[in-house]
Amino acid sequence: MSKIYGNIFTLWFGPYPVIILQGFQAVKDGLTTHPEDLAGRPLLPLFKAVANNKGIVLATGRTWKHQRRFSMATLKVLGMGKSSLQYQIQEEAENLVEEFRKSEGPHKRALSLRDFAWSFIREEIKKHQEADHGEKGQDFIHFYLAQIEKTKNHPEPRYDEKNMVQSIFDLFMGGTETSGTTLYWGLLYMVLYPDIQAKVQKEIDSVLPPGQSICYEDRKNLPYTNAVVHEIQRFSNIVSIGMPRYCIRDTMIQKFLFRKGTVFIPNMASALYDANEWETPLAFNPNHFLDKEGNFTCREAFIPFSLGARSAC
Repeated sequence: MSKIYGNIFTLWFGPYPVIILQGFQAVKDGLTTHPEDLAGRPLLPLFKAVANNKGIVLATGRTWKHQRRFSMATLKVLGMGKSSLQYQIQEEAENLVEEFRKSEGPHKRALSLRDFAWSFIREEIKKHQEADHGEKGQDFIHFYLAQIEKTKNHPEPRYDEKNMVQSIFDLFMGGTETSGTTLYWGLLYMVLYPDIQAKVQKEIDSVLPPGQSICYEDRKNLPYTNAVVHEIQRFSNIVSIGMPRYCIRDTMIQKFLFRKGTVFIPNMASALYDANEWETPLAFNPNHFLDKEGNFTCREAFIPFSLGARSAC
């Protein structure tokens, strides 16, 4: 459609007009020129039924701002972005490998992830509420319960149990579904491209002694492996269509004026497969992330989780 209507065009969803951002440049301009202008989330019937403007991913306005700010600050306190987190990642990776070893026989259909997640969250919150409140906070629930207590007398309470449950669910889904799906695709590509798998194994063996677990800092010495991981994310394209956003005020994108309330959907796949940005967009090619000397280089058009004020959430 972009060949006929350009990289910014209107697509009607029944009676509702939606602006589609097609290709890397349109997605970039639309989500980063005035990022706060497109930070709204339309309260669609499905979104309202699922989250009712609670939590992070499907919330909008002040609710989203406060829940996101608190969640990001708390996760940083708990180790996000720090080297200490890699030990937990290594432990989980070892647990996953062990599960692979035990997974023999036919595939078993799991219970609904949503039902499992909600049940797990409620059970954990109950355990925390029954625990000694004098205990120093060690996880997200501890911090959130403390925040509820701290702000309970605020004239407009922004932190409550419903927001906590939805925020935990959003973080749980964001941290499991995307990572899990990427792993599925990564395993598939290693099977489909044994030559690439062998090259990755050779590089890892040349850097790490036998039996040593890989850590985040090792990526500096593993340019090809790092490139393969990034290409898995690009080519698998697990978030092909970005979450819809709407203008919270009138805004200009490229040469167009969009009024407050306009709904946008960024086509992330069109950026990850943009022929103007990638040499072989429809092929699995780790060289997309390597320079002529074989050093790893990240590409501006590599945006697997969106851009702007609501990138990833």
